[in-house]
Amino acid sequence: MAKNNAKMDGYGRLLDAWKPPEGAGYPIGCVATSFTFSNVFFEEECICRFLQMQSDAAQDGPAYIIEREEKLSEVQCISVMVDSCHCKGNRSLRWDLLSARVPGAILHAKISLLKWSNCVRVIVGSANLTEDGYRRNQEVFGFVDYFEGGDAPVQFLDDILAYLRQAIDYAEGGSSDPSPATLRWNNFLDGVDEVSRAWGGLQDVRSRKSPRLYAVLTGPGYPSLLDQLSELWPEAAPPAYAVVTSPFFDPPGSPNKPAQELWSTLKQRGEAGVTYNITAEDVMGENAILLHGPQEILAAEPKGRQQVYTEINRIREQPNDEISAYRSLHLKSIQFEGADWIGHIIGSSNFTSNGLGLSAHPNLEANILYLVSEFSNPKGANRLRKGAPQAEEIDQGLELRWTPKAEDEEDAPDYVDLPLPKAFGQAIFKSDGSVGKVVLNIIEKPPAGWIIYRHIDSDDVFFDEKKWSELGNSKIVEIAWQDSIPPSGFEVTWNTSHGRAWWPVNVDRATSLPSPDELRDLPLEVLINILTSARPLHQALRRWLKRKNNGGNSEDLASIRDPHRRVDTSGFLLQKTYRITSALLALRERLERPVASEDAMHWRLWGPVGADAVARAIEKEARLNAEKAFLLNELAMEMARTKPKTAPGHLAEDAITKEIKSFTETLKEKISKELKGAPISLVKYIKSAMKEVRM
Repeated sequence: MAKNNAKMDGYGRLLDAWKPPEGAGYPIGCVATSFTFSNVFFEEECICRFLQMQSDAAQDGPAYIIEREEKLSEVQCISVMVDSCHCKGNRSLRWDLLSARVPGAILHAKISLLKWSNCVRVIVGSANLTEDGYRRNQEVFGFVDYFEGGDAPVQFLDDILAYLRQAIDYAEGGSSDPSPATLRWNNFLDGVDEVSRAWGGLQDVRSRKSPRLYAVLTGPGYPSLLDQLSELWPEAAPPAYAVVTSPFFDPPGSPNKPAQELWSTLKQRGEAGVTYNITAEDVMGENAILLHGPQEILAAEPKGRQQVYTEINRIREQPNDEISAYRSLHLKSIQFEGADWIGHIIGSSNFTSNGLGLSAHPNLEANILYLVSEFSNPKGANRLRKGAPQAEEIDQGLELRWTPKAEDEEDAPDYVDLPLPKAFGQAIFKSDGSVGKVVLNIIEKPPAGWIIYRHIDSDDVFFDEKKWSELGNSKIVEIAWQDSIPPSGFEVTWNTSHGRAWWPVNVDRATSLPSPDELRDLPLEVLINILTSARPLHQALRRWLKRKNNGGNSEDLASIRDPHRRVDTSGFLLQKTYRITSALLALRERLERPVASEDAMHWRLWGPVGADAVARAIEKEARLNAEKAFLLNELAMEMARTKPKTAPGHLAEDAITKEIKSFTETLKEKISKELKGAPISLVKYIKSAMKEVRM
C-alpha cells in the first residue's frame, strides 16, 4: 500500500489493527492462521504491537528480550497455525507454532483473533503474516471489534470460533489426545466465547439501513463460497453483476469452473455481466497486452443470451510514475450488485476451484461478506464501492494475450519445504527446572528411512528410525535435551523425500522455559530498584545491564553487586528494612493486579523478578540467620495481606489466593529454619507475626 493511500477512505495499515483500541485493557492473548509465515516478522512486529512493547529488537538487545519475556509471561496464549509447507524457523517458545496438514489441500485462511480484557478483535484478510503481506503487497482486510455495549453481530464471531476449533484438528496429525499447544488454543477460544457473550448483538436481517456482516468460510465439509453467497443474498432475485479481483486462477486447458459457477450465481434472465480485474504486462514493441489469467474465463459466458457481457480490466502492480513502489497484487475480492443491494466479499479465497471450495479437496479459506442496501444506505454503499480495488479499462485496439500465473505460486503446496508426514504428531519440550527433555508423538509408522536433525541445515542427527526401532516403535518417545536453549523445531527427512520437512516444537507449559541469562540470580539491590521503580522492568534493568556489560568499574556497580561492601551488617535491619519494605509493598501490588493465567501467576511468584527471587536474594545476601528470618517474615506478611483482583477473562480471586498461600507455606518453612539460635525477642516477634500469615 502506498503511503499516500494510508489516509484515503477505504485504505489503512494492517499492522495498526494489531494495536489495542482505546479502552481495550490488558492483553489476554491471540491466535492466528496463515499460509506463508515469518517468525521474526510476527514476533517483532505483530506481537510487539499487540503487547504494546516499547523496546526494539534491532536496537535494544537484552532490554528487548527482557520486555518480551515479561509481557509474554502475562498472557494466556499466543499461537499461530501455519500450513505445513511454510511452518519453519527458530523462535521463542513463549508462543506456539502449529503445523497444519490438510489432506490434498492447504491452510490458506488468514484470521487473527486478538483479545484484550475489554475487547475482542477479529481480523480477516488476504495478507499472510509476512513482511510482504503486511508492508509491500496490495492486500485487503477487514476487522470487527466486540466490547461491552457494542453491536457487532455475535453470529460472525461464533462462526469464526467454530472454524478455528475445527482447523486446529489439522495440526494434531491424527493424535487421539490433544497436545498442550492445542489445549491452549482451545482454552483461549473458550475464554473468548465466554467473555464476549454480552459484547455483541443479534444482526437484524429485516433492517435495510444497517450493513450486514457474515463470515464466509470454506474447507472440507463447508459449502462453496458462491453457494454461501446465494444463501445469504438478501434479495429475491440473484445479483446481476460481479467484479472479480484475483492474482490467481485455475490453469488453462479446460473449462474454468469458478467462472462457470459465478455465472450460475448471477440472475439468469435480463442484463448481467462479469468484470475481471487482472494484472497484465505491456508487450514491448507490439500493440498487445499480456494478461495474467486464463482465456477460458471468456468462454464461461452463457451462450445464446442477450444483454450479457464479460469485461477485462487491468489492475496495475507497477505504477506509471517512477516514484511509487512496485506492489504485487495479492488481494482477493468479489463485488456483487443487484437491484438494490451491494455485496463485497474480501479475504483469502483466490478465484480458483480450491480457493472457492469447488474442488474435491478445498483449501481452508476465510472471507468476510459485507451487504449494504444502496437505496436505504447510500453512504454505506458508496463506502463499500470505495473499498473495492481500482482498475482501468483496456484499450480495445490492443491484442489480448493470455498467460496466467502458475497455480503453484500460491494456491498449491510448495514442495521446497515438504509437508510434515501425518505420522509425526506433536513435539513437546518439558523441563522440571534442571533437566529438559523432548517428547515426540509418533502416531503411526513413518515413511522408511526417516531421520530427525537437531538444527536447520545440519547433519547432527537427533533421532531416527533405527533408534525408534530399538525402543520398540513406541508412540511416545522421551529424549533428554542437554542444551541450555530449548529447541524450536527439527528438520525431518526420509528415503523418498527431496528436501526436509519442519517439525515445530512447543512447550508443555511456560514454567518449563528457562529465564533469560540477563534475569538469572539478580542481586537484592537490583530487585529492590526494579520493584520500586515507576519504570517498566526492561527500562529499570537497562542501566544496570549497560554498566555490567561495560565491566562494572564504578563504585556504584560494585555496591549493587555486593551490598555488603557499603553496608555495616550489624546495622543491616535499620539501614535496609525501609527500602526492602517499599519493594515488598510494590511486589504485593503487582500480585494484586488481574492475572490472565496460572502460568502468568507462576511467573509473578516464581519468575526472575517475582517473590521467590526476592526470597532467594535475601537468603543469599543477608549474612546473619536472624536477618534472613526477619526479612523473610516481612515478605510472608506482605503476601498474607495480598488482596487479589480479577477482571473478565482473568483468573478468579480464589485461584490466585490458592497460589499465594502455597508459596507462603514454603516461606514459613524457610523462616523456621533460620530462627534456630536467633535472639528470643526476634523469635517472639516472628511467632506473633506468623499469626497474621494465616491465609
